Amino acid sequence: MGKLKGVYAVLTIAAFFVACTAPRQATESLSMAIPFPPKEYTPAEAATFNYLQGVRMEQIHGEPLAAAVCYWSAIEQDSLHAPSWYGLANALTKSFPDSALLCSYRANRLDTANIWYKLQLGRLLIGHQQYDSALKVYHDIVRLAPHNPENYKYLAALYEQTRQPFTAIMLLDSAEVKFGIIEELATYKRRLLIETGLIDRAVSETQALIRNFPYDERNYIILGELYARGGKDSLALDAYTQALTIAPENVDALAALNEFHRQRNNLPEFFATTKKLFASDQLDAESKLKYFDDVIKTPQFYQQRYFDVNELVGILVLKYPKDYEVTRLLAQHQINSGHVEGALTTYKTSLEDSARLETFNAVLDIESYLNHPDSVMRYSELAVRTFPKNPELYMRRGYAYYNLKDYKKAEKAMREALKYAETDSLKSVIYTGIGDMIHSYDSARTKRYYPLYEKALAYDPDNIFALNNYSYYLSLEGKRLDEALKMIERVLEIEPGNPTYIDTYGWILYKMERYEDAKKAMRQAVSLDGAASKELLLHYGDILYELKEYFMASVYWKKALEKGYDPREIEKRMKLIEGK
Repeated sequence: MGKLKGVYAVLTIAAFFVACTAPRQATESLSMAIPFPPKEYTPAEAATFNYLQGVRMEQIHGEPLAAAVCYWSAIEQDSLHAPSWYGLANALTKSFPDSALLCSYRANRLDTANIWYKLQLGRLLIGHQQYDSALKVYHDIVRLAPHNPENYKYLAALYEQTRQPFTAIMLLDSAEVKFGIIEELATYKRRLLIETGLIDRAVSETQALIRNFPYDERNYIILGELYARGGKDSLALDAYTQALTIAPENVDALAALNEFHRQRNNLPEFFATTKKLFASDQLDAESKLKYFDDVIKTPQFYQQRYFDVNELVGILVLKYPKDYEVTRLLAQHQINSGHVEGALTTYKTSLEDSARLETFNAVLDIESYLNHPDSVMRYSELAVRTFPKNPELYMRRGYAYYNLKDYKKAEKAMREALKYAETDSLKSVIYTGIGDMIHSYDSARTKRYYPLYEKALAYDPDNIFALNNYSYYLSLEGKRLDEALKMIERVLEIEPGNPTYIDTYGWILYKMERYEDAKKAMRQAVSLDGAASKELLLHYGDILYELKEYFMASVYWKKALEKGYDPREIEKRMKLIEGK
């Protein structure tokens, strides 16, 4: 039996599986599956009896694994019983495909002329991706059943799969000679012709299909695409027109014509067909939105065809008034058009229909952008009532209170956020935020905010905001500078090219009186920061002053003044270099 010993093991598992699947049903299945042929039967008759038991279990009771036990009993009675090997292969196909393939091979060796056995083997070989072997089997199938066009299709597909597309085309040509034009085979052949670059032949094949199936709009669409590919625009347009004459609402024809106009930058016709597509019920909202994002939402269209874009958005809003993604598109369109207040109204109206978290966040973002702290507070409170366990909403409330200079309520809201923060990284962010708030209005009380940065770093040692801010505030006091230096060095390992962090690094070096190193770092920060912040310019001037480069120090102090730095601080520094 060779490899088929493994099949016996599989059948043992199969019997166990049947016995354990569902106790009552399984017991009944096994009792029906256990074959007891009459004692007077010969082995061949007993094999046939068990085979028929298997067919009954599989076809009537829908129990393929129980049927497999019956087929195997038949094979034990007569190992040359080809129908049982065939049935066993069918029964094992779903659960044990490798064993099914072995059984199918055995059935085919026992009966080399049986078309059903070969069809089963070919199907299993395709399922195992053994395409070369399947190709040989389907050659035999076509030889044994030459009048079935379906077999030619599978054989051609195998030629294509084994990278022999031209042989597949020749096979389909021979099938057409034998059977005449069959639409499915002709359509398949045309695809192969297009993929192999035989465009003229593909055109001829499509024209033949149109002659035989004149009311199938798909052939006109493909003919139009072929003409368009060859630069025959008038013929392409005529083909698309024919397709739409047959099926005026066909979205494939509209889409093909739409793409034709887009590629030729014929914007009036492009938008005319796009509007028809967006108005069509045959295309879902998701597809339309994706098309808008991929094609329409470009600066070119917004600048050149704003009113057309606006009309497309209007079509979507009218067709899908309750679709949130359409609402989001409308609001983004309003923002792109400069109507931020209109986008805010759109989102607020949406909140009346459905209180979504992303809608609240959009409202809060726009209100913050418009510098409406009272409105931010009102909507953040509404959002918190709607989503009472969302930590980010409490953080938004905290920042809203902070902007209103109500620092106690700001800190309280941030600490509320801590109750609902589930991850260490978010807790670290919240502690950093509280520390930054306290420093901004009470910087002298380091004992209040230093422990907050330490808690933030306990939750996330690589929180670059906590590391940068903590190290910088330590440097301002001139305390624990070695510790501060290690923190900022870790920041620069994580994000090496950020001028803000390089500024902190240079400033700590300055405080450590490592002026040359500080100058090198600060020069890099200034070169990386094209806009050069006023603090960075001031720091660079201070470092140059310590290196006795008084003229250049004055240059950078003046630049800091131009950027808006406190004139009194600049005046103090300028007096230091008078007469030097």
